[in-house]
Order: sequence, then C-alpha cells, then structure tokens
Amino acid sequence: MAAKAPRRGADLMRRVVQPPKAGSLVEAMRAIGYSLETSLADLIDNSIAAGAKSVDILFQDRRLGEPYIAIIDDGVGMDEATLVEAMRHGSSDPRSERATHDLGRFGLGMKTASQSQCRLLTVVTKRANCTELSGAQWDIDLIHQRNSWELEVLSDADIRGEGAAIPREVVDRLASLHSGTAVIWRRLDRLTESLSDDRASLAHRINETRDYLGLVFHRFIDGPARRVKLQINTQDVVSHDPFLSRDAPPWKVGEDRIDVQLGNGRSATIAYEAYVLPALSRLSAKQIESLTASGGLRRGQGFYIYRADRLLVWGTWFRIIKQQELSKLARIKIDVPNSLDHLWGLDIRKSTALPPEPIREALRQAVGRVQTQATRVTTHRGHVLPEKSALWRKVQIDGVTFRFEVNPDHPVVDDVRAKLVESGSLLLEDLLEAIANTLPYGVIYAAMASDQRPPTTMDIPDSALRQAQDRLMQLCSKGFTQQAAIEEIMNQEPFSNYPGLLLKLGGGAKQ
Repeated sequence: MAAKAPRRGADLMRRVVQPPKAGSLVEAMRAIGYSLETSLADLIDNSIAAGAKSVDILFQDRRLGEPYIAIIDDGVGMDEATLVEAMRHGSSDPRSERATHDLGRFGLGMKTASQSQCRLLTVVTKRANCTELSGAQWDIDLIHQRNSWELEVLSDADIRGEGAAIPREVVDRLASLHSGTAVIWRRLDRLTESLSDDRASLAHRINETRDYLGLVFHRFIDGPARRVKLQINTQDVVSHDPFLSRDAPPWKVGEDRIDVQLGNGRSATIAYEAYVLPALSRLSAKQIESLTASGGLRRGQGFYIYRADRLLVWGTWFRIIKQQELSKLARIKIDVPNSLDHLWGLDIRKSTALPPEPIREALRQAVGRVQTQATRVTTHRGHVLPEKSALWRKVQIDGVTFRFEVNPDHPVVDDVRAKLVESGSLLLEDLLEAIANTLPYGVIYAAMASDQRPPTTMDIPDSALRQAQDRLMQLCSKGFTQQAAIEEIMNQEPFSNYPGLLLKLGGGAKQ
C-alpha cells in the first residue's frame, strides 16, 4: 500500500486567539439572573470566607445624595496585589479542591453579582495592623468605551483625598476596623429602574432582602458555631429557621447518610434529616410569620439544601412528588459538601441545584416517610386518635366521592341521644345529617391552604368542662377507676384538644 502524502500547510488545522468583546460580554454577564437578594448573599459568602464576624449593608437613598449600596465586613482584608487578582473574572478554578468551609466556586461571584446590580463596582480593603487602604474598581461604561477589561487601581487620594467620589461614611467605617473589606455599588441602574420615587418602595425591597438573608444565613446568625452578625442600615437581620428548631422543635421522622464515590479513592458523604413541623394550630403568629421567609407553610415544604451551613435551595421536592396541602408540614434537611458541587449542578448564583440520580433514589424513600407523617399531623391537628374516639369521620361513598360526618357512635353523641325523648332523638339525627350535607369543603380547604391558623384550643370552654365532668361520672359509675376514666376521656375529641383539661379533672400532669 502506498504511503499517504503529507498534508500541505493550507490543509492543517489552525488556532486563532479570539477573545470575547469586553463590552458585549460584560452586558451578557449582567443578565445571568441575579436578584438584589441573591447578589448580596453572594457577597456575604465572600465575607464569611474571609473570616468576618460582622457584615453591615448600607443602602443610601437618592434623597441623601448619589444612591449607593455598600457591604462592609471585618474579615482579613487584602493587600493590593491580592485585591487586583480577586477582581479578575474567573479568579479560581471550579474544579480545584477547596477547604470544606469555602462558600465560593467559580471565582465570579463578587464581580458578576455586583455588576448585575450596578455599573460601577468599587472594592476598598484593609489588612490587619495596616493604615493603608487598597482599592480597585470595574467601570462598565469604561469597559464599553475602551472595549477592554481595564481595571482601575485606586490611589490613596482616589479613596480618601479631597473630592474623592467614594462615600466618606464607608471609608471611615472601614478605616476604623482592625481589618476588613468594603464593596460599593454605584450607578444602580437596575435597582433605580425597578423602584418608584417614594421611600416606601425602597423600604419594601430592604425588608424583602432582610427576610431573604435571615433565611439563607440563619445557621450563621444563631447557629452553634461560625456566628456572623448581619445588619442592614444598622438594624439586625433576624434569623428565620425554616425548621423552627428552637421555638417549636419539629418531629424528626428519619435520618440517613449517603456515601458518594469521587474517584481516586476519595469519597464524600451527604447527610439528611426528615422533619414534620408542629400542627398549624400549635404555632404562634410569630412563628408562622417567620416561615413566610421560606415561602410559608405550603410553598415552603420540601428539601432544604445546605452547603457549608449556607442554605442554597428550598421549597422543592425535585419532582419526586408534587407539593400538596397535606404535606405542607414536611421538610427534609440535606447537608452537601462543596466537593459535590459538580454533581448537584450548582450554578454561579448558588440558587439552583439538582440531586444526581443515585442520590435522588435514596431521597425518594425519605420523601415517602415524611409525607405520610406530615399528612397524619395535618389531618389530625397534631395528634392521632382511635377511630371510634374521633368526633368526625370520613365516609367513602364511591371510588372518587367522600363526605365527612359527625361520628354517630361517638360517646358525646351517645350521651346526648340518651337524654332525649324519641322526638328529640329524631331531630338530633336530622341535625347531624344536615351538618354533614352542608359542610363547606371549599371554604375550609381555602383557609387551610393559606397560612392562617385555626383557633387555638388551649383555653377550655365551660361547655367542654361540663361535658367532661359528666362523662367522668358516667364512666366511674360503670366501674372505671378515676384515672382510667380520665385517660379514656382525654383520648376522645373534643377533650383531647384541651391538654389543660387533665388537671381540672384531677388526673395530674400529662406525660
């Protein structure tokens, strides 16, 4: 076989350096999908990674001068060389192995998040035991003008000199710290375009931001370690724990760990815990209000994905099941190490993640268990009674039709029936049938689907106390001991709704 002739030069593949147009690319990067809240969260990630114990966010209204937003932390700060490198887009490789507490990934967060909200990004920073401030800024208008990624490195006069454009309040606060960094957003075109001229519009956005950050960083605000104090315009950001772990501890219904092989003999572990929140009737108005930060009870059900203690994604079942009214109390907490970012498809904004298929299968079993328990709590308002002791019962009419009716065999109904003459007994049956036939299902469902609470049952009506005392006498006359009679009564509706009734009947403290 004849040897092939060598390829001529014109036939050889060529490589051409083709850098993107700076102005076009920076505008495209602004449209990645950051909101004001997710942008600020990304910057707080950097502050926490820098060891900050305090992060202050300042919003200046246009009525006080040039509007700006500044994020000031007391982290380790940077020298000028480190700052210039940090201002590079793509300053770190997402494939690199990172410390377990590192909240970053792409080396784009601070720049992309900031430039999504402003056209002039300035960073001023200070190292420990150093009076000198270093500064640099990206000016999107300059990038367009020069069509080049030209970073402006600031001199001390640019930062602190007479007539310097950087807000004096921000510079003074940073200078007073042992070390730290200030990120300043100016030319807030996206924010100013979305707001009306009244102060209430900005106040509303600030409140939304405060709630969002209180949810995303709740483990840092009131967690056992790595505490960080967050403030917006000198007001503390309050923690919004979606599991109400301290005020109304949830019911843990399962936990497990999933080992994932990473290759080269390395592995990582995902830990999850499944919880059911207390019944709505047992939550205070303040607790329900705190849950609105995660979408409220119904929209807040589902998985809560944490990475290095920072909440990434919440309020979704990842299409394993649909969100339903009866499962609105179900929550599953998942802690994912940053070594698995690539498997979860974590995006630049750190607000989207999807479980890989092997992990998804393990989670499917957890979802089934927590959904079952949440349904029981929702339908029984926090407790499950024997069927004969329930005042209401569900009657299946056919395969798709049902109705609720008062249980005719309930002891309270029996007591009333026994005290009525024959004509009154017939009227009682007619009344119970009318109640069952006119039950307002639509109204009840709409109310329960909201985050409104049914009335609390802690206060004991006089009528319930009288009925319970009468019932106690009847049971004792039938040979029940007092303690056994009280236990029987407390296992029946409506008496089971009033825990304090136990003491009034003489049964002592309920176990």
